[in-house]
Amino acid sequence: RMSRGVGASRKSAGGSLAILLAWALFGAYSAAEADPVEKRGQVLVRSLGCQGCHRIDGQGGQLGPELDRVLERRDEAWVREKLRNPRATNPVTVMPALPLSDDDIDALVEFLRGLDVMRPRPD
Repeated sequence: RMSRGVGASRKSAGGSLAILLAWALFGAYSAAEADPVEKRGQVLVRSLGCQGCHRIDGQGGQLGPELDRVLERRDEAWVREKLRNPRATNPVTVMPALPLSDDDIDALVEFLRGLDVMRPRPD
């Protein structure tokens, strides 16, 4: 039989660290995904076709601004007003006015907040 030796121990420790990191990241992601309001926001983004104009995590259109970290660039009140009445913040915007309820806007804001938390900051 061959001895496992020091190299095998390091490989095993590295594998354990990778598993621990994956669990920590997956656990954080799962917790965010478990929030029903944020999940509803994700469903709204898909059903309303927001990524036709906006990028999320590098995917989507380029007509509108990317939505990653939007709540770091704009305050929540501005984002809520933009969702309620897109022309209030930009009279010549091509963003359509959508029939969103207050609950819809809450869900979309929570989804956007989740993007801010889950995405690593660019260097």
